[in-house]
Amino acid sequence: MNFHRELEQIFRKAIAAVNGRTAVRNFLVSQPRPSPSAIIAIGRAANAMLAGACDMFGSRIPALLITKYGHVLNSEPVPQSTHVIEAGHPEPDQNSLLAGSALLSFIDEQPLSANLLFLISGGASSLVEVLPRGIDLDAFQRTQRWLLGSGLNIQQMNAVRKRMSLIKGGRLAKILNDRGATVLLISDVPNDDPATIGSGCLSAVTENKDVALPKELPPWIKDLVANAPEWPAAEEDCFQNIVHEIVASNSIARSAAANEARAMGFDVREHATIFTGDIDVAATEICSTLNADPDVLHIWGAEPTVRLPPDAGRGGRNLHLALSVAVQISGQRGVSFLAGATDGTDGTTDYAGAVVDGETAGRIGKAGLSASEALKRAESARFFEGIGAGFRTGPTGTNVMDLWFGSTQLGLKK
Repeated sequence: MNFHRELEQIFRKAIAAVNGRTAVRNFLVSQPRPSPSAIIAIGRAANAMLAGACDMFGSRIPALLITKYGHVLNSEPVPQSTHVIEAGHPEPDQNSLLAGSALLSFIDEQPLSANLLFLISGGASSLVEVLPRGIDLDAFQRTQRWLLGSGLNIQQMNAVRKRMSLIKGGRLAKILNDRGATVLLISDVPNDDPATIGSGCLSAVTENKDVALPKELPPWIKDLVANAPEWPAAEEDCFQNIVHEIVASNSIARSAAANEARAMGFDVREHATIFTGDIDVAATEICSTLNADPDVLHIWGAEPTVRLPPDAGRGGRNLHLALSVAVQISGQRGVSFLAGATDGTDGTTDYAGAVVDGETAGRIGKAGLSASEALKRAESARFFEGIGAGFRTGPTGTNVMDLWFGSTQLGLKK
């Protein structure tokens, strides 16, 4: 259990390194920008990112803050000049549409000479939307539910989202009407592509981007995607006054985790490639790697895909992965694994993730629970509650995908 706590300590050190307040402030110190005339912060890390901007520019600048319920943090006070809207995530709600209306009104209130600062992090695709005629909230929610359980990757999901919106796919850039904008982003996508983060509201869709619609779409979604107008072409003037900068990413979090682990005395192997495949395949690959490459602490970044059953229970992809790994390493001594969501919320739970070892599956069985049934029903949360193996961080002020740590030796240090 001491090693479990050490893994959690490494995880917390990693997310602190990519906290929105720290990331925005550090970027603006290293690359100073003129004071903006207005600030728009959208995403799960919006509150923290706004605090970082206020550290540099003061708290009197008009601002619009759009974030997930419960993500306006006491540790990151909101300036009185800020209009705050909390909305649904991962499933959008009526407030997501209210946020879309507020976004358009806020931009319209700014003079054409305005210099806007956008602070965007993961979750923006759900938290704010302006729907085309012919798509209502019910259809929007139904589509999001289907996408989240479809097993599609983030680029494929966003190819759909961009075709059901009046602001995604670069359309918001057109709405700026030549106002200047600096866009600071916390990346929650592989390759840190601005056109994918938040479905690329201010980034051009270009031919080399993968925007083909997935073949697996049901007919009713194919009907809906025909409602949105074309996105602006990459060469249009609306993109000329917009600058994008990545201020935090999974690679920064992995590097911080590796540094903390080495400072604690561990040998470390940091995997450079983001895992983007199926979550069940990931469990098998992780166990294989841990057995084939022992005596080091492995560090992975991940954005896996999940295919949910129709009657899915309460859980998240990190809890599901941890439970699957626990089953595969059952009875093996000296094997431990942590899977965590860097935003502090795994799926539909308030867990950040879980830590498991070779004894976890046995503890589940003694508690009268069935791990195989939990995996089949995507109902991992109840099982970790039953044995106390999940961990919580609360909202972290960041979102850079997932972090996974694993070792085949308990407490192996130099």
